[in-house]
Amino acid sequence: FHLAACTSLMGCDKVIRQESNIEITCVLIDSLQSYPDIRLIYSSSAGAIGFNYGAGVMEEDHSFDAHHIDYFLSKQKSEKLIIKETSRKLDAVILNVATIIGGRGMRGVQCDVFRKIARGKMLFFPPGGSCFVYVMDVVDGMIAAWRKGCSGERYILGGYNMTFEEYF
Repeated sequence: FHLAACTSLMGCDKVIRQESNIEITCVLIDSLQSYPDIRLIYSSSAGAIGFNYGAGVMEEDHSFDAHHIDYFLSKQKSEKLIIKETSRKLDAVILNVATIIGGRGMRGVQCDVFRKIARGKMLFFPPGGSCFVYVMDVVDGMIAAWRKGCSGERYILGGYNMTFEEYF
């Protein structure tokens, strides 16, 4: 299970994003060439699929249109590397994970927003929304992909599509 990533969207983290999201994936792919019986489960991002500007639901074959967000671009580049190697016998499944909620993983900006809401300090909500998925559903999805996923395929692990106002 390849879960390592730099998820920061900050411009100053571009180098570490490149190292964590692309270069480490290359090293892992190379090391797995000697172990053909190992299945790689790659935890990518729903952002590597792109954006949905309408009300519909995106699917795995959506044309990538998030080139302007380096984090999504780095995950999409890693996916391409993995897909290329599956044609050379690497057994790998890609999981495009939506915005994870639950557990003890909320830190930083997420917690700050909820604290502001609790204190009545949230004066507006950002436009748009996201797909939110409970952390234990992600775990179940990862195990299912390891057991039953098709090599070379990508699967969205999502839950509920909500506006940010509904979410908060």
